[in-house]
Amino acid sequence: MCIRDRGMGSFLMKQMTRVARQRGITTFTAEVLPRNMAMLHVFHSTGLKVETRMEEGSYFVRIDLTSKTE
Repeated sequence: MCIRDRGMGSFLMKQMTRVARQRGITTFTAEVLPRNMAMLHVFHSTGLKVETRMEEGSYFVRIDLTSKTE
């Protein structure tokens, strides 16, 4: 069963953000392969401040959890 394009990534991101904030976490970091554009889209669709840089063939992403309240 494939759950791609059904919003699961966005749902999980919202849940992780909520729990992280409750626990005092202010930043997420991630390493994303270039072919995983769907995950980059999830990150950039959060409404949070997202910094992305390409390094050694991967995207390195920093998400500021303090930049917006949901």
